Amino acid sequence: MTLEVRSFLHEPTSTYSYVVWDTVTRKAAIIDPALDFDPGSGATGTDFAASMSAFIHEHGLEPLWILETHAHADHLSAAPYFKETFPRARVAIGRGITDVQKHFRRVFNLEPGFAIDGSQFDRLLDEGDTLPLGELAIRVIATPGHTADSLTYVIADAAFVGDSVFMRTRARRVAIFRAAVRRRFTGQYRSCSRCPTRRACTCVTTTLPAGGSIGTLRPSRRKRRTTSTSAAAEAKPNS
Repeated sequence: MTLEVRSFLHEPTSTYSYVVWDTVTRKAAIIDPALDFDPGSGATGTDFAASMSAFIHEHGLEPLWILETHAHADHLSAAPYFKETFPRARVAIGRGITDVQKHFRRVFNLEPGFAIDGSQFDRLLDEGDTLPLGELAIRVIATPGHTADSLTYVIADAAFVGDSVFMRTRARRVAIFRAAVRRRFTGQYRSCSRCPTRRACTCVTTTLPAGGSIGTLRPSRRKRRTTSTSAAAEAKPNS
């Protein structure tokens, strides 16, 4: 059994979305799918999502899961589009989404009837959950900090870390989001370090080419000036 990973760069938001699959059974998962959005008109579009869908059809894949690593503030999710396109696929996110929804309802003055129980998703995930993907398994690690619902999905030798880790200049360095440093950096990094891999697939990057948001996580000696307890992680591309 082998894991295949195909990344898709959503250039307007510098966001990576992923299609991953088991090469034996062709069972697949879609991770952090981005939706097109025009800030000027407020219109949304599905051209980017459609390109991912075309890839899935062309390769004879069967999506079982539509996975969100966290609630995104820098782009919209195309999960509803994929749910409609692949009705058997289930949409999943971290259980901490309920805390995020409570915050968003207050900040964005959402209507009183807006559900804050995560019922918009098919499954709410917790630390230690395992999802089937053909002959492979998706292991869930809770990595809150960037957001309360942040998760890392570990599949074979790859860890899909969302925005728990950011790529920076020339993909040589990644830094943990400032809020994570202030609140629970130690626990977050410890969670990431429990992955049985050091290959990290990030959600947001502005420097890596399409198909290449892969790095090796290592602690860095470099300190941030914003806090005495801060830390960073260094990423080096695979050779």
